[in-house]
Amino acid sequence: MWMKKISMVLCLTIFSFMTVMPTPVKAEGNDEFIIKDAVLTEYTGHEKNVVIPSTVKEIGSNAFQDNPAIEQVTIPSSVETVGIQAFDSCSALKSVTMENGVKSIEGYAFSHCTSLSSISTPTSVNDVDSSAFADTAWITNYKGDYVIVGDGVLVRYKGSDSKLTIPQNVKTIANQTFEDNSSITSVTMQAGLKTIKHDAFSGCSNLTTVTIPSTVTSIDDEAFAYTKWLKNNKDKFLIVGDQILLKYTGTDKSLTVPAKVKKIADSAFQGDTRLKKVVLPNGLIEIGNSAFYSCTQLGNIVFPSSLKTIGFMSFSNCSSLSNVSFIKNSECSQIDNYAFEKCIKLTSIMLPEKLRTIGEGVFDGCISLSKVTLSSAKKLTDIGDYAFRDCKGLGSFIMANGVKNLGEGAFTGCTKLKTVDLTSKVETIGDYTFEKCISLKKVVFSSSIASIGNDAFIGCTNLMNISVPASVQTIDQEAFENCKRLKSITGGKGVTSVGYDAFKNTSWLSNYSGDFATINGILLAYRGKNTKIAVPKGISRIESGAFENNTKITKLNIPSNVKSIGSSAFSGCSNLTNVTFKSGIKDIEEYAFYKCAKLASISLPESLNKMGEGAFADCTALKDVTLPSSHIDYPITISYEDDYENPNYGVFEDTPWQNNYDGDYIVTSDGTLLAYKGTKSDITLPDNVTSIAPLAFSYKTVDKVTVPGTVKVIGEYAFADSRVKTVVFEDGVQELGNHAFQEACTIEEIDMPESLIKFDGNKIFYWWNDDLPLIIGCKSGSEAYYYALVHDLHVKLVK
Repeated sequence: MWMKKISMVLCLTIFSFMTVMPTPVKAEGNDEFIIKDAVLTEYTGHEKNVVIPSTVKEIGSNAFQDNPAIEQVTIPSSVETVGIQAFDSCSALKSVTMENGVKSIEGYAFSHCTSLSSISTPTSVNDVDSSAFADTAWITNYKGDYVIVGDGVLVRYKGSDSKLTIPQNVKTIANQTFEDNSSITSVTMQAGLKTIKHDAFSGCSNLTTVTIPSTVTSIDDEAFAYTKWLKNNKDKFLIVGDQILLKYTGTDKSLTVPAKVKKIADSAFQGDTRLKKVVLPNGLIEIGNSAFYSCTQLGNIVFPSSLKTIGFMSFSNCSSLSNVSFIKNSECSQIDNYAFEKCIKLTSIMLPEKLRTIGEGVFDGCISLSKVTLSSAKKLTDIGDYAFRDCKGLGSFIMANGVKNLGEGAFTGCTKLKTVDLTSKVETIGDYTFEKCISLKKVVFSSSIASIGNDAFIGCTNLMNISVPASVQTIDQEAFENCKRLKSITGGKGVTSVGYDAFKNTSWLSNYSGDFATINGILLAYRGKNTKIAVPKGISRIESGAFENNTKITKLNIPSNVKSIGSSAFSGCSNLTNVTFKSGIKDIEEYAFYKCAKLASISLPESLNKMGEGAFADCTALKDVTLPSSHIDYPITISYEDDYENPNYGVFEDTPWQNNYDGDYIVTSDGTLLAYKGTKSDITLPDNVTSIAPLAFSYKTVDKVTVPGTVKVIGEYAFADSRVKTVVFEDGVQELGNHAFQEACTIEEIDMPESLIKFDGNKIFYWWNDDLPLIIGCKSGSEAYYYALVHDLHVKLVK
């Protein structure tokens, strides 16, 4: 491969010059902790001793992964969860102290921390993945056969006995703790044990005897899979622990689950194609994951009032299930994801009063479901993603009064759905929620709804009118696209943002009575025939695509009340020759005037502070540009989801003004280098440059670039797709933007000073030449040094 994604594995290549191990640097304040919604998502510092801030509730996945400096970490009582690979491969980490309050330690959280020898886990910890401490010195040197952490969580067995007695202080056996241990023949568990996690004894091929005490209340999926004990069991109903029905081995077409059963374990009846009728006992509390999955002859089910939880995919693909009912005063509060997925004969259901959440895809593909009663579900707050997708028989839906959130695609493809009453407390309608509900004629919104997601009603061809409540602030892109009969839109006094093509191919837009189609001062589209356009004074924003590809307009006057111009708003207006901006405009978004082929000159006002990618790109007649003296940001606002695709155009790319600029450097009055125009092989940027804009060196060929200390910020994608070999950042440079050197496939060496303290992301060098080892010249212990180590870049130490 010519290019590859940079590895996140810690690796330091030895060169002919001297290298040394990290000398940690103590950062001041908490700027190095990136926290969002109480989740610590990333740590950018290099302190030796780290104390997690007390505002953190969760340490997110990979937050500290590969950090080469951290030696000690203290996790405060505010933290409940340590996420997947949170501290994975922190090679210098020696000691971890957790305060009482931490509850869960997820997979590989501290794995490959080869120096980790001291771990303190409080009794609040009750859920630990067996891989959490894999490949650590602590595990290797642990004294004793049974590795027990927190509140009696057994995570590893280091012994070699064939007959085991689990220690009395063990309350939980973690997932995969004994997996594939073929030496074990007998296991005795003692009173006090409560939980056996998934695959705990899976693959213990010689395990024939198991004693499970009555204190065990939970046994997860495949805990004893592929064991002789389970395979050779002859009990019709294998009931273990605290009345857990672990397995059914009978052949009955109709059966009654024994009265003493409290839980039906994961997969207990899975794939039993003979079973037509099951009577569940009063006293049953939980039905596990996939418990009745693909019981294709099961015709009906009555849930006792005692039932609280229906597990993941528990009745999925029960293709004959036509009737589901809950006994009055049901305790059921949880129906997990895809519980009734593809129950194609299910026609109606009344959901229980205490239900709080309808999980993702619960009724997905229930094509015969025509009636759902939620009126009694007074505690229901969330309807998950794709919950009712392709319920093609569903004709109407009245929302429960407490529902606040409708998930992505919740009702997509409900082709018979005619009316939807959302007058409850609904606050958000997710993306694609009612996509292709082709029979939908009426939607009544709640007065508390704040946003309507992307494509939320796209293709609802029979929707005729909507009244947008004042609470709605955002209508996202394509929200009502192809609602061809939508002729009336009222309200919308609170709307501040309308996405691209939100009302494309609607009767309302096609037949709008005035020249300017607007919602609450937002100009969505121009419907007139004039060639000279004066935007009305009541407009505050010209929305994305509002005039796109309008070849009639020649002159445009934008008044001071207009604050922003959306993406592609005037893109392709090939006969536009003159644009007048009055002071007031602040933001011109990406591709706003792209390919305005006859636009010859522009004068941008002092009020302008932001211009997006390609805003005036490919304006092939644009020879005269007057920029304001004020500072302008040039953000890359388009999302490049495949990561390695680069933006295409600078702000003035492929214009005569830029192509024929008199001088090698296009520098604004505030010191921003917009583009390099020269052909020299070795350059030093002028002292008047204070920042480098995105794409300034994109596609340029230069052997060496020296960036003086007057330059403080290197913008994202600044050198993307360039053919530069060496870059020298002199002392004074402070910030390096994400993707700055993406696909700079000829880059060989970059010298980075101690002043460079901010690296804006993990993809600065994304996808560079696999055959050229990138060398970072830096001082030991500097931010650049640590960044290079973490991202598998070669280091050349300098004094």
